[in-house]
Amino acid sequence: MNIAAPQTAREWLAYGIERVKDGYPIKRWSPDTITVGGRCAQLQRETVEGCLNLKENSWEVALLAHEFRKARQGVDRWASDYEQAARKLGLVKTFAESRLGDIFYWPYTAYITVKGKRIPQAYGHTAMNAGVINGKLHVLENSDWAPARRQQQGARLPLGLKAHVYLTPLELLGPPTTVITPTSEMLHDETRIVVPAPRPQLVLPKGWYPTRYPTVDKALTGRYVSIQLDGQEPVVFEVPADRAKELR
Repeated sequence: MNIAAPQTAREWLAYGIERVKDGYPIKRWSPDTITVGGRCAQLQRETVEGCLNLKENSWEVALLAHEFRKARQGVDRWASDYEQAARKLGLVKTFAESRLGDIFYWPYTAYITVKGKRIPQAYGHTAMNAGVINGKLHVLENSDWAPARRQQQGARLPLGLKAHVYLTPLELLGPPTTVITPTSEMLHDETRIVVPAPRPQLVLPKGWYPTRYPTVDKALTGRYVSIQLDGQEPVVFEVPADRAKELR
C-alpha cells in the first residue's frame, strides 16, 4: 500500500497549513513574504498557489484583484482588492471554524494626505483559517506588527523571530467582515452531493493513526502518523519511508 497524498484542494490546503505549524515555510513563499511586514494579501496568494500547485499569479481571485487595482490606479494589490474580487466571483461563505484554508477579510478605510488634502483609501487585512491550537482558533497571517510584539499578544512564530508570518488567535483580530472559500473548484466540491463508495476496513499497526484535521473528524486518506503529546498539544509525525511496509 502506498502512502497517499491529500486528494482534494481543501485537503492540500489543510496539509500545507499543518506543515507551516510544524515550522516549514510553503515553498512558493517569496523571501519578502516571510521577512517583510504588511504582505498579508501576498501571503494568502502564495499560500493558495503553493498548496494547490497553481502557476504564480494565476489564482482566480488574484487575477481579478489585479483589475480592481488598475481601476483605482494603484501600484500594488491590497487586501481590499482581493475581497472585492472574491465577492465578484461568488466565493463568499458563512463563517465555519472547521474549514481550514478559508480566507478572512477585515476591510477598513484610512486617510492619506496628498497636496494638503486628506483622501480616503480602502485598505484591509486578510488571513487564513489555520485551525484550532490549544482550544483557540488561529489564523495564518503576515502582519506589520513586530514579531516580538505579536508574540506578546499571543501569536505563535512558526518560522522564528525574524519572520513576519504568524499564527495568531482569531480573537485578537475580531470576527472577519468577509469569509471566502479560496477557489471556485473548492466551492463546487463543498456544495455538490457525493455518495462515497464503501471502503474496506484497514487494520493499522499499534501506534499508527490516520492524520485528522483539528476539530473535524475526518482523516487524510492513506497518510498515517505517530502521535505524541507535548503537554496538551499533539505532535504529529509522518510514517518514515523505511516503515511504510508496516501499513501493507
